[in-house]
Amino acid sequence: MPSDYLYRKDRCVMVKKRSGYMKATLTAIVCWLAFIWLRTFNYMTNYEMSTGPYSFLIIGSVTLGLTLFYWRCFYPDDDCSTVISILFDADDDELEELFEECGDEKGKRWSLLHKSMLCVCVLSLLCLLGFAFEMWTDITVFTDATYINIGIFTINKKYMFDPLLFLVFPIWTQCIFRGIREEGYKVKSVFSASIQLIALSLISFLLFMKLPNIWLIELAMIESIVIISAIKKYVWKQCSKKKGNTIALMCAYELFWCYMLALFFRSGMTISQYTYGNDWSEYQANIRSVLSGATAFGRSAVLSSNQAVLDFLINRNNYFLASLYYGGWVAAVIVIAVLVVFLFATRRMLGNHAKDNRNHLVYTAAWLTLALRIILGIPYSLGIVAMPIALPFAGKIGLYKDTIALGLLICSAYEAKKIDKSFYKDRLMADVVGENEVQIEEEEDDDEAAFEVLEIVTLTSGDYSQRCFAEKFEEGKILVLEPVNSDENWVFIAERDKESGKWHDAEDAEVRAELLLTYSRNNKPDCMEVVE
Repeated sequence: MPSDYLYRKDRCVMVKKRSGYMKATLTAIVCWLAFIWLRTFNYMTNYEMSTGPYSFLIIGSVTLGLTLFYWRCFYPDDDCSTVISILFDADDDELEELFEECGDEKGKRWSLLHKSMLCVCVLSLLCLLGFAFEMWTDITVFTDATYINIGIFTINKKYMFDPLLFLVFPIWTQCIFRGIREEGYKVKSVFSASIQLIALSLISFLLFMKLPNIWLIELAMIESIVIISAIKKYVWKQCSKKKGNTIALMCAYELFWCYMLALFFRSGMTISQYTYGNDWSEYQANIRSVLSGATAFGRSAVLSSNQAVLDFLINRNNYFLASLYYGGWVAAVIVIAVLVVFLFATRRMLGNHAKDNRNHLVYTAAWLTLALRIILGIPYSLGIVAMPIALPFAGKIGLYKDTIALGLLICSAYEAKKIDKSFYKDRLMADVVGENEVQIEEEEDDDEAAFEVLEIVTLTSGDYSQRCFAEKFEEGKILVLEPVNSDENWVFIAERDKESGKWHDAEDAEVRAELLLTYSRNNKPDCMEVVE
């Protein structure tokens, strides 16, 4: 089989992989619009206080637009992506002077862990002050079940839950693990990281402890998975000899959450009572009535005449049950199919090299929140598990939170495409061009004639011609060539023949591998983080 055929085949595969992000993003957006329509239909039919036909669409669109706008504004060209990471990673002179003043007598620059520990201490102090002020004033932060009240400032805690879960905690966690890596995974640094992570989780626990237990369970699950993802990215392959230190960190963290969740468990309490409440059997009875009375297609006369079912569906945020009631099993199966498609589409948006993304933990946490809505929301809607987690975009404030998560995943897909383009493959000119000796000349419109300023060249051999970006190594003796205006993810690595002056494939395999890695790092996008 000719080599040029293989080349065309590889190219098609690469183009297909890249186009997958666009398809996944469009699929997720279409599913999102379907969920908004289902939510609107549910509200207009089952809620005593109805809403306009376009209100949820407007709210969702504004939320999605603001999320994308925020990410664009707070995404600079360095290691920083949000206000929190700017605090840890920025090279601002005033900030550095502040930390240097807090350092030792020699003026040693504080590490990431030191900076993070200082921030955790300040945050803990503010929490202690919050508890103190709640005893003496009308300020409520931790003791109120729903709201934070500070003077004229009032905010629902539920609006804070997901942003803290898939923005603040993941970003802080990645800064902590970068600090562990910076200090060589020492026992001291791992111990410091453990204290900080437990302190952050304790603060979040105290903030949301008045909410139903299911919120705390979700908090524990997602934060634990975020830490596991951080260990997998920053520790597992990078420091195989000191894995035990980080495993101990994970065990301590899980023991902390087991203890915190056990505080709300009472003797004789069942799992359903712990997660749902005392009326789980009543909920299951109503679900069985809906399931047994539903027809294959359309609204069932049996359900229409059942007042108990009507009372059960009134003011309930569940478009799956509404679809089953009004559209029958066909509509319900379609809803489940859309949920499954949405789950896989959003997973695809994380990218082929998700771990290499600088904001991997943020995007992972955002996807996990949506995944839990589907994985636990469907069984809950069917009365199988006593986990009262609303389906995506279905809760009272789910539209805001889940749309923010979707917006972050759209950013993830955009960045994943850029990261995939930075993974180059080494190809031989002899396989693509057909000849091992080629001419490489600068563009004619380039005023400079030396390889020292070479940027774009033309590679020619017989009838073959290809414009390439060129980067020189070894004082211009070796060039790495990347095709211009091409979808291929490969480069040529060529060296000059001393006698003929022509260029041929570099023969040393180690040199080729080193230059390929160097070129990839030199041309990696800002959103990519190389973890060694």
